[in-house]
Amino acid sequence: MRARIAACASCAAIAVAAGCASTRPVPPARAEGAPRDRWTIAVPSTLRALPEVQALVRARRDRFEVQVVEFDAAAGAADARLAALRAELASAAPAAGASEHLLVVGSPSTVPMGPWRFEGVDAPISTDWLLTGDCPVADGTVRQDDWQPRMRSAPRRTVGRIPFDDPRLVAAAASATLERERASAAATGFALLGAAGTGYAWPLASARRELRAAGWDARLDGHGGSCDLPADAFDADWRTADAARRPALVVAAGPQYEPLDGSGQARGIRWILRTSPWNGRTAPGSGAASVLVAYSPGFARPANPDLADLFGSGQVAAIAGFTGDVSASPLGPALETIRDFPRVLADGMALGPAIERERSHYWRSASGDIVAWMPSAQQDRAIAALSAVLYGDPALQASRVQAASADAGRTVDARTEGVSIVIAEDDAGQDAGSPDGDGAARPGSRSFALTTALFAVAIALLAAFVSRRKQG
Repeated sequence: MRARIAACASCAAIAVAAGCASTRPVPPARAEGAPRDRWTIAVPSTLRALPEVQALVRARRDRFEVQVVEFDAAAGAADARLAALRAELASAAPAAGASEHLLVVGSPSTVPMGPWRFEGVDAPISTDWLLTGDCPVADGTVRQDDWQPRMRSAPRRTVGRIPFDDPRLVAAAASATLERERASAAATGFALLGAAGTGYAWPLASARRELRAAGWDARLDGHGGSCDLPADAFDADWRTADAARRPALVVAAGPQYEPLDGSGQARGIRWILRTSPWNGRTAPGSGAASVLVAYSPGFARPANPDLADLFGSGQVAAIAGFTGDVSASPLGPALETIRDFPRVLADGMALGPAIERERSHYWRSASGDIVAWMPSAQQDRAIAALSAVLYGDPALQASRVQAASADAGRTVDARTEGVSIVIAEDDAGQDAGSPDGDGAARPGSRSFALTTALFAVAIALLAAFVSRRKQG
């Protein structure tokens, strides 16, 4: 059976194309008088009245044009509410040159997120990606000619969801968002990385090196020779009583997501991730909430009870992950995702734009990969790209202050919240490197892509050899 590993799109979150040395947000370059980006909240009327939701709406007016779309969660069918929301969004698009962040409040039973049938993909996929644009849906099915072309570029609208109907959980998520932003005034912070295996420790060690080079305090706990501390340290480092040391960004990567088995043994990502049971209590005020990115198959399934535990107990302000059974295929783009996405967030890009930008980059990069012709790789690419979701406010940032302008020789790729997103060109196919504590230098992305591609070929040949031996 194939080993599974997350190949993030946003959330969730996807690798940069081979040949790009790194991604960096740079200071705002929006022209004077340009339209403001929009922040839209789609919320049931009963939850709109929560003081925490009202406080979040007021805070967003400082940075955005704000639009509130209220609806009656008890009226009509859920599919009708989704159709009405999509129609409302289409009729009130933001001004030309501006982007939009959409925060949906409500569980999938209130505002559906599928699962949808995407033509060309074997398994149905639960996702909010359809809310990013006008991709047609007929009887729960999306035509291949409609969804695949839209994957190649980042949409103007980014989407996040507070996936609960319980007012206490919605209040906790809204409060954690404001708490995270109050604590993110610095350009750098503490990033906690966790790997449930050597295959994950390798790319996360590269992420740790890049974060440290950018001035962040980054630590890698878990299983694997590259880790700073064993997996048992991950939970204590995350939920430290010292609010000033609580991580702004948490990344947990594991080959599978399963609850404790009958013997009480942790499996998969639970080797490093332990949640605090919520049990309906009010979330404690325990310092700045973290942003969690989970590179693990199925972690972000709407029915996962850990989502409520993480939000309700005040451990997170947002979660990016996958609803589908993603795997490391193609291998190069998958590993680049795990390496690069933490740095993109640490550099100040908001969660929603980061996920959508990386989703499209992954799709293009994986489409040109050496194994892209394989049917299994095509399925894996589609599942990873489509199933990446964000639970939380898409306008939330792990770091509110953008990093300093990067060197010249870069081309503008996209815009979000007045921040130009650029790609550092690596014309020589080499990188000067970012020294880490061990003196190692970061390899150029082209060299990294070639290495991982050759590694993927070696694994494929080995698998074919073993299969033939068994058949013999």
